[in-house]
Amino acid sequence: MLQVPELKGIITAYSTVGRLRKTLITHMLSLFNGVIDDDFVKLRTKVAKTHYRIGLQPRWYSSGFQNVQNHLQRIVFEQTKNEDEQRALISAIGKILNHEQQLVLEAYEVEHLKARENQYKEIKEEVKRKISLVSEEVLYLSEETDASVKQLIENGQFVKMQIATRAEQPLRSKTMAEEGQKRMQILTE
Repeated sequence: MLQVPELKGIITAYSTVGRLRKTLITHMLSLFNGVIDDDFVKLRTKVAKTHYRIGLQPRWYSSGFQNVQNHLQRIVFEQTKNEDEQRALISAIGKILNHEQQLVLEAYEVEHLKARENQYKEIKEEVKRKISLVSEEVLYLSEETDASVKQLIENGQFVKMQIATRAEQPLRSKTMAEEGQKRMQILTE
């Protein structure tokens, strides 16, 4: 395991080779003690959660279990000379190890799905938050635009009144000038 950089990194970050050996021995003994109950399943779930938490990929778990199976088969061939007994032991070991792997990999998948659901929820909340911020910004800009349009309308009306007033002044001036000329003519006559 120490030859694979990814595994070496996980081992040095979370354990030691010595502790892993002790854990593996205890784990193997629990596999072959003849009891498959709720505690057996809970322990496999715990193994999966731990592997998921530390970032151990299922392929490394399966690969490690293949090595364990190969080692156990070697022990069977070394310790048992009867071929029928060898086949029976290897079959039993295969079934136990297969059951173990199924439990752990299923629990690992559950952890993976939970993590994906949590990630989805986080992304969904982030999107909601961003949409809310954009909506607030759009509302603010809309109110600002509305106020600007109203101001432009008021300014336009003011300018219109000013133009009308200024347009009337020359007419008034002309009318006053004409009246003044008529009065002067009357006075001079």
